[in-house]
Amino acid sequence: MSDTKIPEPELSPVVEDIEPNEEVVAHTETASPRRDESSGLSELAKYVISFLILASGAGVAYSLSLLKEKPADQDSKELVTMVGTYEASLYSGELAMEVSGSVVPFREIRVAAEISGNVIKKFPDFEAGNFVKKGTKLLEIDPADYTLQLKTREAEVEQSKKALDEVKEEIVGANRNIKLAEDDFRLAQSEYQRNLRIKSALSSSELDQSKRGLLTAESALTQRQNSLDMMNAKQKRLEAALALSNANLNRAQLSLDRTTLVAPDDGVIVREMVQEGDYVRAGDQIVTFEDTSRSEVICNLTPTDLNWVRENSPASAEFNTEEELESQSVYYLPKTRVTVYEPGNPEIQWDGILERFDGIGRDAATRTIPCRVSIEKPIVKTEIGSRALVRGMYVKCKIQVQTSPSSGKRKFVSLPSIALRPGDFVWVVKDKKLKKLSVDVVHYTQQMIDDDQIEMVVVQVKNGSVEKGDLVVTTPLTQPTDGQEVILEEEFLAKNKKDESSAESENESDAD
Repeated sequence: MSDTKIPEPELSPVVEDIEPNEEVVAHTETASPRRDESSGLSELAKYVISFLILASGAGVAYSLSLLKEKPADQDSKELVTMVGTYEASLYSGELAMEVSGSVVPFREIRVAAEISGNVIKKFPDFEAGNFVKKGTKLLEIDPADYTLQLKTREAEVEQSKKALDEVKEEIVGANRNIKLAEDDFRLAQSEYQRNLRIKSALSSSELDQSKRGLLTAESALTQRQNSLDMMNAKQKRLEAALALSNANLNRAQLSLDRTTLVAPDDGVIVREMVQEGDYVRAGDQIVTFEDTSRSEVICNLTPTDLNWVRENSPASAEFNTEEELESQSVYYLPKTRVTVYEPGNPEIQWDGILERFDGIGRDAATRTIPCRVSIEKPIVKTEIGSRALVRGMYVKCKIQVQTSPSSGKRKFVSLPSIALRPGDFVWVVKDKKLKKLSVDVVHYTQQMIDDDQIEMVVVQVKNGSVEKGDLVVTTPLTQPTDGQEVILEEEFLAKNKKDESSAESENESDAD
């Protein structure tokens, strides 16, 4: 017998594709015990092959990772936020602070009846809303009673004048009688003196008779003088009575004149309260009249605004001494130029002066200080006609003051408006870190920077706020935090430019 091994017959692949039934399975199990052993070996081979494939893949990946060039360490600054900045600079020039205001009358006159009586006539101009000139007749009260009173007073004056004239004539006659009595007294005195010198030649009765004549002349003179004194007193009394009669006459004339009511000044009738046929009493209000020769605007200033005005306006010459200035300055508002305009028509403007407080104290609701702006010429001419300031008009007041860094007063810095964040604060870069600073915006202006007109804001310099030289962030930031590290855009661009120059130099060297 030969030792040659007969190869085992291979299983047909058709058998693997055909779904075996129970008989085939049974036949296989019983008929091919060596086939079982071969199937177990092939399954083991599958696992081994799968493991080897995975191991090979891992090995290849590891090899590739070793072949990959290790990246250079990145500069930590590339991970830091890059920001653009603007260096805050001192601002000098005009500060135009704008506040809202409301037009109020310069004078509102409430005219009342000064006499009583029936209104017998109302003139056509006496209607609410009409503009009237000073002295224009508005209405007339029945003058009959006052005409009669005037005539009575005129008669009393005439009577007093005649009585006074009579006394004056009596005084003239009394003065003549006194002169005669004085002459008679001098004659009697001379006779008595002569008789005394020759009394030895006269009897006692003759001497007594001479003395009696002297006493009689003296008594007559005294009586005449007393009568003159009484006449002078009467004259004074009649003169006083005449003055009283004249006063009553003037009062009667004034009452008669007051029966016609006239406009007290140029202005507009705001409201009328009477009609023809009404009975009015002295003191009853008849018309409300508004003086339009001037106008005023009430505006409210914050304490900061008020400080700007005081510190940037010259001291008033009304105070003669420093003591007066110190004691009264707290109640004094410097005269400051103001431009008033309507928000919808800024080209139509009125010139005004901020001149005084509206009362004293602060508004309880807004905590601001009410002030008054005076406009001397409330009517201006425009291309479409004249325009006037009228009560209740909503206006804007541009208060203009001058600032200078060298003035020694409050200082201000300017920065781009895009740097201002909602809530009036800005981000500044200090030691390459962000810092949040609150600011007080006082003015908006336009400034030319690199041939571009940029909107700028002017803020007040104070402790804890923006100062000259601070780098204010102008780029938008996403969720910035106080103390966050940043890199300046200028430094980053300068470094890139330097690196590019170095690379170009190396390339030129290699090419050579």
